[in-house]
Amino acid sequence: MNICKNICVFIVVLASSFCFGSASDIVHQDDIAPKRPGCENNFVLVKVATYINGVEDNEYVGVGARFGLTLESKEKHANLSTLALADPPDCCSKPRNKLSGEVILAHRGNCSFTAKANVAEDAGASAILIINNQTELFKMVCEVNETDVKIGIAAVMLPQDAGASLEKYLTSSSTVKVQLYSPRRPVVDVAEVFLWLMAVGTILCASYWSAWSAREAAIEQDKLLKDGSDEFIDMDGVRSSGIVNINTASAILFVVIASCFLVMLYKLMSYWFIEVLVVLFCIGGVEVDTTATALSWFIYMLCKNPAVQNTIAQEVREATKVKEITDYAEFAASINEEALEKMHYLHAAISETLRLMGRFAFLNDTLPDGFNVRKGDMVAYQPYAMGRMKFIWGDDAEEYKPERWLQDGVFQQESPFKFTAFQQGHGYVLEGICL
Repeated sequence: MNICKNICVFIVVLASSFCFGSASDIVHQDDIAPKRPGCENNFVLVKVATYINGVEDNEYVGVGARFGLTLESKEKHANLSTLALADPPDCCSKPRNKLSGEVILAHRGNCSFTAKANVAEDAGASAILIINNQTELFKMVCEVNETDVKIGIAAVMLPQDAGASLEKYLTSSSTVKVQLYSPRRPVVDVAEVFLWLMAVGTILCASYWSAWSAREAAIEQDKLLKDGSDEFIDMDGVRSSGIVNINTASAILFVVIASCFLVMLYKLMSYWFIEVLVVLFCIGGVEVDTTATALSWFIYMLCKNPAVQNTIAQEVREATKVKEITDYAEFAASINEEALEKMHYLHAAISETLRLMGRFAFLNDTLPDGFNVRKGDMVAYQPYAMGRMKFIWGDDAEEYKPERWLQDGVFQQESPFKFTAFQQGHGYVLEGICL
């Protein structure tokens, strides 16, 4: 009881730490870019609400500079200003067009960010939007030799696609107005609460499904053994093997920790972190055991058939246009999609390996004698035996012969109901992934 009570307290405290905080700006701290007088702003997210010909349009997200004027936190308090294109576009020299409180849209490059802001302020602009040359946002800092920066207008970096959209409207003679504001973090972040609850629900459902599946499997196994051979007399041992006893407090603690971990991932999310997660999901989704078994048999068959090995090596050299491997990194880079499409014999050799050496056990196993197929029983086919049937593959079915997959040197796929290594059905995607 005390354990459950402590867990509940832990949940409340941890959820509170995630969901509640000071209502401060949504900032990104950066210790690499030091602060100095006139260049000490936090890097805040800035929302740019746009109005095209008086009609509300898209809202873009930018990042504020280390320097310049701080923005209003609420949209209703932000000024609605006309947007104008910088002329010249980089805003590194005095604009040719006269400004009077407009927000100026300029391109990045050719001079420092502070120089652009100074030019825009001297020309009469109320703020400057700088279009980045890539889709990501860039932190605008002061130059190393700038010790006392005095800029009285706001400077905001926009991603390339947002800047291109605004430029398109301006060049088509549309009237574009913008509102710049930097929202503060809410006292309660409902998104984090929802994410936490969703994570808890997902793990609970997954745990229940696993337990239910294990129970169903144990029941089916008991039914099978009751009707099977008399050799299996130790029913209690088999029946208990399908049951896993889990302490309730341990299960709750696992759910809480796993859910909080997911919320932490959400808070630490970044581009590189997303890439890492994608790679981990891909690794987790790969059938490592079957792939490793297939590769092991493939290497084994190549060792037993040197002629096939030499043919594959020659085909790889021709497809990659690499006669001799001196740099493995360069050789790996040469194996692209175009080169793989030319490796018909390699594809045939892999398919031949899967035909003869599918995934099967080499260790002895004890099975009941004389099974009767009854209604509701599961019936399975044996790829190992089917791959050696002469009436399917011909009199040379026992031979390792990649040429059986080629027609005029081009790989020809067999029916998945004949070549059963990858099965068939609505979810038939494995061959495309593996090969």
